[in-house]
Amino acid sequence: MVEKRLPEPSEGGILAGHGVIIWRSSCFVEKGRWGVFGWLYVVHFPQSDTYDGVEESRLPPADGVVPLASCLGRDFEISYDRDGAGPAAIAGTFRVPGGFWNTFVFHPAAVEELAYEIRIPVRFYSGGIAKYDFAVPQAALLDCRYIEEVLSRVFDARQWRHITGPQSGWLC
Repeated sequence: MVEKRLPEPSEGGILAGHGVIIWRSSCFVEKGRWGVFGWLYVVHFPQSDTYDGVEESRLPPADGVVPLASCLGRDFEISYDRDGAGPAAIAGTFRVPGGFWNTFVFHPAAVEELAYEIRIPVRFYSGGIAKYDFAVPQAALLDCRYIEEVLSRVFDARQWRHITGPQSGWLC
């Protein structure tokens, strides 16, 4: 089950309306001259089918729970991060039918053929989200088409549906 909460409207880009918390991750929050560790919640807003990262202190409780199945993929879905993963890298999130979000990063490397490894971070609450780290030959044209072709081979997908999903940094 996933808890529903109602974020407070703000000028910081947080959407108003009912949202569903799908994930939480520890984060460092600056408080004046000092900083503290707190929780960043990844919230799905079904009305607009968008995601946002919201600090715990800005999420007053609302009502009810929703079944976990409502947070799982319906298709092969992919979302590219708004902020770059580095000068030449591309990062984002994806989910397969019946699966939860996973993260990916594709980066040029001194390799002759594509190689990847899967990492499942162990943190306060890992939940099984995997990070797929792809090393791409420097001669390859690294773009969205390339990424989707590679992920299609790995997951036997025919087509990826582009959606606005959570940022990869929120889930690791």
